[in-house]
Amino acid sequence: MMTRFALVLALVIGSVCGAAASAAAGAIAVVRGGDETLVVQATTSGTRIIWRPPASDPSLHVEPVLVALRLTGDATIAPRLLALDDTPWTGDFDDPPGAPVFVLREARQRGERLAVLALSPVYLREGQARAVRTLEALVEGAAPLSDSPVPVAASSLAAGEPASGRPPAFPAPPALRVRVDRAGVQVIPVSSLSSAIAGAPERLKLTRAGVEIPLELRDASGNGVWGDPDDELRFYAPPPGNRWNRSDTYWITLEAGSRLRIASRAVSAPSGEAPSTALERGVVRGTAYYDSRRPGSDGDHWFAKLLRAEAGQPADDQAMLSVPLTTTLPTATGTVTLTVAVHAQSDGARRLTAAIESSSGSPVEWSGSGDALLTLSVAGSPAATTQVRLTLTAVVGYAQVAVDTVEWMRPVQLQFGGKGAVFQGAPDQRAYWLTGAPSGFDLYDITDPVMPTRLQMPAGSAFEDSAPGKLYLLTGVGTRHTPTVEPFTPPTLPTDASVLYIAPAPFHAALTPLVDLRRAQGYSVAVVDVQHLYDGWSDGQVDPDAIRAFLQFARPQAVTLVGDGSSDPFDYTDRGAKNVNLIPPYLAMVDPWLGETACETCYAQLDGERPTDDRLPDVWLGRLPAKSVAEVQLLVAKIIRYETSPSGGAWRSRALYLADDADTSGDFVAQAEASIALHPVGVQIGRVFFGNGAGAFPTAAAARTATRTQFDNGAAAVVYIGHAHQQQWAVTELSAPENWLLHRNDVAALTNGERLPVVLALTCLSSAFQWPSYVGMTVDEALLLHEKGGAVAVWGPTGLGVSYGHDKLQRGFFRALWSPAPDVGIERAVPLGALTSAGFRDLFTGSACCQETIFTYALLGDPLTPLRMTAGTRVMLPLVQR
Repeated sequence: MMTRFALVLALVIGSVCGAAASAAAGAIAVVRGGDETLVVQATTSGTRIIWRPPASDPSLHVEPVLVALRLTGDATIAPRLLALDDTPWTGDFDDPPGAPVFVLREARQRGERLAVLALSPVYLREGQARAVRTLEALVEGAAPLSDSPVPVAASSLAAGEPASGRPPAFPAPPALRVRVDRAGVQVIPVSSLSSAIAGAPERLKLTRAGVEIPLELRDASGNGVWGDPDDELRFYAPPPGNRWNRSDTYWITLEAGSRLRIASRAVSAPSGEAPSTALERGVVRGTAYYDSRRPGSDGDHWFAKLLRAEAGQPADDQAMLSVPLTTTLPTATGTVTLTVAVHAQSDGARRLTAAIESSSGSPVEWSGSGDALLTLSVAGSPAATTQVRLTLTAVVGYAQVAVDTVEWMRPVQLQFGGKGAVFQGAPDQRAYWLTGAPSGFDLYDITDPVMPTRLQMPAGSAFEDSAPGKLYLLTGVGTRHTPTVEPFTPPTLPTDASVLYIAPAPFHAALTPLVDLRRAQGYSVAVVDVQHLYDGWSDGQVDPDAIRAFLQFARPQAVTLVGDGSSDPFDYTDRGAKNVNLIPPYLAMVDPWLGETACETCYAQLDGERPTDDRLPDVWLGRLPAKSVAEVQLLVAKIIRYETSPSGGAWRSRALYLADDADTSGDFVAQAEASIALHPVGVQIGRVFFGNGAGAFPTAAAARTATRTQFDNGAAAVVYIGHAHQQQWAVTELSAPENWLLHRNDVAALTNGERLPVVLALTCLSSAFQWPSYVGMTVDEALLLHEKGGAVAVWGPTGLGVSYGHDKLQRGFFRALWSPAPDVGIERAVPLGALTSAGFRDLFTGSACCQETIFTYALLGDPLTPLRMTAGTRVMLPLVQR
């Protein structure tokens, strides 16, 4: 809707080519609305803008006029005022800009540079609000371009772009991949190495994340020559894993030069009586509570517990956290020390106290929100202690604190019972008396985990080191491990394919029919093993950034990620077997309300180091959220049937609109009618609107039944506008038992068969495929995966945001579909990648707000699948001769 002050002229920015180059100097674009005039004129020196806003009215809401420009090269965008006539402004305007014309945002898209200028009717000059009456500005090196939508033709994707970006860093052959899933000394027998690796001991190199790790070549046979089958390769590995990986990947290669080796040094016999106790430490990492709004100290959004307390109230379970103190060595009496990483979500003063049984330590008091690292201790803790209790107390008001990780340290006896262990000296301890150590043990100083040192023990069971408080590892059961070793051959990755399907290797065969179809359609297609991307760009570790880095390198034009993903890859939430992470979501802090959510656009936005450095996607990207080979086969067959079925059928000229009733979030029926107006005459419109308006369905049961009936009748496009969550569209009557328009459980009963629509879910969360659940799918995923109907694709939200830029998304989508104006009865088929890209572009160039929505919308489907739709049907009458 256009207000007196609101007007959008979308012009695009980048290299002047094609239609822009034909815009000769002197060409003028004039847009008028009421008493408003905007002139955008291409001149030999740039783009000249002349603007006369409507007469100022302090009672009206002030909105800017947006103008986007296409620039040559990398010239700085600097609009220069040539003339300005203004007058004092007496109305309200929150945070007025410091100039009447300024750059609102910039982006690049496939090499084109885009920027959006804002013309503000009101601005601030020398502390005084001024209202613009007329202005003239010049942007040098710019050319205007009409905002007429021109969808990209599928045929333009036949050839890919040359590879660019950072190339893969595969280990040079011969190479071995080593998987470590437990901390400790890793022992690899020579028999597990290839002959090429084992035959060049002086060139052996071990790396992790690109950093060389020292090796120890152990002559186990004792013949003075390393390389016998029983000889060993050893190294120390710290605790493995991160948000996406339970294990760590190391690489063994050959490289000339001086290679890192584990050094050794002698320790002496104790000069006096050696203590038989030391310290053992452990870490409890939070995995019980996920907070999408706050990343915590380790950046993974998982916390041990959210503690809550209110001043003057007795502590309850909400204010307490029990931390287990499980040790390898027998415990001893003494002080337990805790280092607690927390994130405070309130500002007032509060205290955290550690207690063991009836003994409490001194509380730590602090205030302010955000991350903090607290140190607590409890003295005289009994040896039998198995846990410590943390209690939050609010000093004033209300306190809310999320506990992230707890690192503890407690006294233990150096009695090994024939097993290995890790122990640490007290701050002033240098001597140690060991009992029960396993036969043939080795002792390592791992104080510096990347440069461990093997210690040469004196005779007996005690030793004294040169410095106190060091961290030691004694080898044996529990600290000595055999990692997984496998040969590695660098793969050949596609560099000239315009279309990519990225999938786990077990899914590749199931994709063959779809790949064959794409090639028959003229595309250059490749299927890529996602593990190869991790090997080339993240040292073998699962990492969404590796997928994006590959796309930056390969520069395809359309990409389909094949495999479901989860924000809970290790199933901390106990959702079960259907919570899988085959292709991880790109989780980013892009949602204004949720914070972190799945950002599929982050994969597709290839400019800059960070995906959020730029907003517009550079490739068409979709996801087939399959959890198994069978689901891949189902989706492939469904897509092929849809794309290859004959044209015709009244359902292809039909659009179904579903809408929730109006509330403070928006008038969803009015938004639906505005979207309906984007379709040409001849498109038949079905409406299921919940509410009490004319033609609406006033009860939950009637609206739900009508939704299913209309869906079963078939439509080329289905648009839902309103509230939702992961499991359903709309919340209709709160007291009704089935108070929705469509629920995930309803989908299995849909019988629309081959009359498959493309669905636009203009709502919240319904496409949040990353959401861990017992059933393994959202309502939108259920539509996609329904074998006997449902949808062929869904463009929907992974985050929150009702009526938040959705008008522009669908405006760009449907304008691209129906431009140029269609002929009656002639099928229009435009790839979904082109339509969704047009929607994002319309939001970028045409709205002063809501840009985060570009990052929170995902296409569940193949971006090359066309939306097949007709504007009416032709009636063929027989020719009758008399």
